[in-house]
Amino acid sequence: MQRFRKKTIAVLAVAILALAIPATAMAQTTAMQAQEIALAMTGGGLISSLEMVQDGAWGSVYNIIVVHGDTIFDIAISVQTGDVLRMSTTTAQNVGGAAAAPVAAPLPQRERQRLFSIGAGMMIDFMSSDSEVRYPVAVSSLDHAYTMVMDSDHVGFGGWVFFDARFAEFSVGFFAGPTDIEFQRVGGGDDELILDKYTGLLFAMDFNLLLRWPIPIVGGTIELYPLLGFGYHMVLRNNLPNLVESRDISSSTSAFNVWRVNFGAGADFFVSQTTFIRLQGMAYYRTPSTVERNFQRDRTEGATRGPLYGFGGTFRVGVGFRF
Repeated sequence: MQRFRKKTIAVLAVAILALAIPATAMAQTTAMQAQEIALAMTGGGLISSLEMVQDGAWGSVYNIIVVHGDTIFDIAISVQTGDVLRMSTTTAQNVGGAAAAPVAAPLPQRERQRLFSIGAGMMIDFMSSDSEVRYPVAVSSLDHAYTMVMDSDHVGFGGWVFFDARFAEFSVGFFAGPTDIEFQRVGGGDDELILDKYTGLLFAMDFNLLLRWPIPIVGGTIELYPLLGFGYHMVLRNNLPNLVESRDISSSTSAFNVWRVNFGAGADFFVSQTTFIRLQGMAYYRTPSTVERNFQRDRTEGATRGPLYGFGGTFRVGVGFRF
């Protein structure tokens, strides 16, 4: 049990740290690409100035001034997607005197930032929980007090799909892996005595709704964001031989379903204007399942309920497309 928790925490810590690895070499390439886009739009000319600014509507934007003959082009290009967001022109003779009103040039590209994404990838999920019942000496079958513990652990491997609208993400995951439930007696002369152990395979789905706040870095080629939301863990099959009969536990898979509160961080690494690699690491607190609540409810009269808690973590990697 303790080894499982330590491994879980270590893997999650490494996963979340990996999300913050910078790729600073991408910044110069992105600036050069913006210049190439600007010159392609103007049909040539000289770059007079280039600066990256934050725009409330569009995020990180390159403002580029191009001089081509007697025409001065003022162009705004999205750092994140490479889209031309705005382009206006003035003639050189109007620069020193009364400026003519900018003339909007036709844009062959989309005039708004892409706000939606879809994608899919692989995931790994860890989950652990304890349900305890405490037996004082007065109701103990032994000559000392002890605690009965229902200890559940599982790890699952599988895939996930996601859809996001910039500040919110909905995802569905499917995974399978080993699971085990132990019934232990702790305390008195025993440090931890395993009375029964059941192992099998778990097949489950996850539904998650997460809020996110993207923070562009490295010229907008990377987006970091915190994650906060909730999810529902739905067990499709819990193959634990003899558990139902020997422990009088519900055979319904819904008795193992739980709600989750998720928190963590993510990062999108853009490899093109519309394609990115998504990494996410999350920890979560989960509500008790019906099986765990029943374990405490069916205690001997005089015994008291102990802690009832569950936690876990998820690491996900995928490829997404923005549109």
